[in-house]
Amino acid sequence: MSVVYVINRSGTDHADSYGGVRYEFRRDRVVELPTHVATELFGYGQRDKEQFVVRLGWSKDSNDMPQALQRLDQFHISEEQPKDRYLASAVGEVTPFPDAGRGRKAAYKAA
Repeated sequence: MSVVYVINRSGTDHADSYGGVRYEFRRDRVVELPTHVATELFGYGQRDKEQFVVRLGWSKDSNDMPQALQRLDQFHISEEQPKDRYLASAVGEVTPFPDAGRGRKAAYKAA
């Protein structure tokens, strides 16, 4: 199964569902998705994105379409995992990478 990485740069959190699974796209967080899910949710790999912004409810008529397409463009999708980012699981739970040196036990001298 191939995956892609989605970063929400829209300024607002977004949530959507596919196949009974809820996906949460928090601002500036990386979410790993199966490629077919990214295609269904965001039109990844499709030329015409209009049907996807209508499904998302971002465009009610043709007057809203330019703004809706700009909003969709703020979801960056890449086949390569971004470096130095938090990686969310498929269900939107974010697990941060630990900082270097954390979790070490400190040595104390007995008095």
